[in-house]
Amino acid sequence: MTIKDNVFGYTHDGKEVRLYRMQDGDFSVSVLSLGGIIQSLVVPDRLGRQVDVVLGFDHVADYEKQNCYIGATIGRCANRMRTENIVLNDKKVFLAKNDKGVTCMVVFLDSTKKFGKRRY
Repeated sequence: MTIKDNVFGYTHDGKEVRLYRMQDGDFSVSVLSLGGIIQSLVVPDRLGRQVDVVLGFDHVADYEKQNCYIGATIGRCANRMRTENIVLNDKKVFLAKNDKGVTCMVVFLDSTKKFGKRRY
């Protein structure tokens, strides 16, 4: 397996975003330091042709603009929660009930904590 990294681009405030490409034979995955986003996943199709099977963008600005979490792998949690609140650092945090009264794929009402768009 080989791992290569290079500059993918810069955020709107000038911070560097790196792309890490891991390859093993016909398979490769490209992950950004921005939110741990999977930017590309190349695998052979049934005829052996290389195919990218991930929706991804070519520019950092496109990831910053979108609000669909395309490629995102990092977040608070990816599960259902029994209640609409949790206690975090001795403070009650309210969550959005977004699936028939259940908190699913947690989205904090305080949207300043965008784990899928942080640099790691």
